[in-house]
Amino acid sequence: MSPLISVEGGGIYAKKHCKPHVIHCLDLWPESAVIAGRIRKNSLAYRLLYRSSRKIYSSADEILISSPSFAAYFSDVLKLPEKKVVFVLQPPLVSPIPSNAVVYEKPYNLVYAGNVGNLQLIENYVEACAYLKERKDFQFHIVGSGARLASVLDLVKEKGLQDIVVYHPLVPSSEVPTYFANATALLVPLADTASPVSKTIPNKLISSLAYGRVILASIGGDGREVLEKAGGALFASEKPEGIAKSIDALCSLSEQERQEMGAKNRAYFTAHFDFNKVMDQLVDVFKSCKKA
Repeated sequence: MSPLISVEGGGIYAKKHCKPHVIHCLDLWPESAVIAGRIRKNSLAYRLLYRSSRKIYSSADEILISSPSFAAYFSDVLKLPEKKVVFVLQPPLVSPIPSNAVVYEKPYNLVYAGNVGNLQLIENYVEACAYLKERKDFQFHIVGSGARLASVLDLVKEKGLQDIVVYHPLVPSSEVPTYFANATALLVPLADTASPVSKTIPNKLISSLAYGRVILASIGGDGREVLEKAGGALFASEKPEGIAKSIDALCSLSEQERQEMGAKNRAYFTAHFDFNKVMDQLVDVFKSCKKA
């Protein structure tokens, strides 16, 4: 996880005690710092962080990547083509849906729960809702917080969308799934940028598959490939007008179609991303690294 410097202690310990050292890479550094707006590329801070990151990654005997596209970053950007890189998905964070599931007022409800940041396109989805003002049967629900939350809420007021865009205050993570059980679809957005971060498989995508709902996604790269294989997603562009059309298409699905799509997502999760399957992969890596 971030920041990468937190890994450095493990590298020092491994070297001192002659132990194998494995890094499970869920974020790319220094790229994650750039995409978060903390540093500018080609600045002195970037160059220093690049050197530090490369040194830390180099200290590992093996690097596990949570998205296949990360491999290119290690070879092309960090210039570590000789480093052994293995794809092992991030362990999925899936909590069971509590019995007190949220009951919505409208027939169709798109739910987003998570970070409201620079890459999540939430403002684009709010803008899209302005095209849907005439629909009295739809609401977009936001559960979470983040750097863009204030801007999102200001935009809702500016566009007069308080009846269609509903913000739910933060709740404990164990309670978040109460919003999923009766959702028409779960939103999985990730902005398309030049950064390799935009090609990742977000943990939100994996957990959304597990809940067996239709997924509405604005995503490319590895994440889109997973959803296409699962077969239970509708895709939207990043432009508000295109998003609005995809939401209309979502609301046009029959109940049977939604159930079938949700079942496909759940089945794909069980077959490929179940927690025990990921743990088995990690154990295999640890055993092989120990032998080496």
